[in-house]
Amino acid sequence: CMEGPELTCLQKCYWPKTDSPTIKSEEEPNFSEIPTYTTQFNWAYLDHADAQIGQFGWAYSIYLLHRYGAQEKEAGFYASKVIQAFPHLQEPVPSTRFEGFNLEPALIYRWRFVEHFAGWFGLIEIRKGTNDVFDRQAIIQKAAIFSELFQVDAQKGSVK
Repeated sequence: CMEGPELTCLQKCYWPKTDSPTIKSEEEPNFSEIPTYTTQFNWAYLDHADAQIGQFGWAYSIYLLHRYGAQEKEAGFYASKVIQAFPHLQEPVPSTRFEGFNLEPALIYRWRFVEHFAGWFGLIEIRKGTNDVFDRQAIIQKAAIFSELFQVDAQKGSVK
């Protein structure tokens, strides 16, 4: 496990299995990039919003997908669970692009974790009602590959 001050105790255990499947297509993600993406890349670069939501607690989101992801759920379900677990993430985030406009934490979570992390790495399947990226009705379900990449031990509170 990689160590670093930016990792919470929970996140230190959330790495892909070492025997994870290899993806051959250049268009598909390289699963070995997950540790770098989660610990070294600042997810705020994706949307310029000065907020921790999405990246902070990403490992908890993996646990939530393990626990609830077999059934389709709205993306907002996961956002509300993360905000409930980490109340400091519920504050509205001032937009850096539009003065006087605040971004909702649930939408930032959706954009960062659902679209750009779990969706991009193929950990989930996303079904949308519209093509609007801010569509709150997006339905997600964990993808078959999720269980091949992550082993969750809820009894010990760890993921390998």
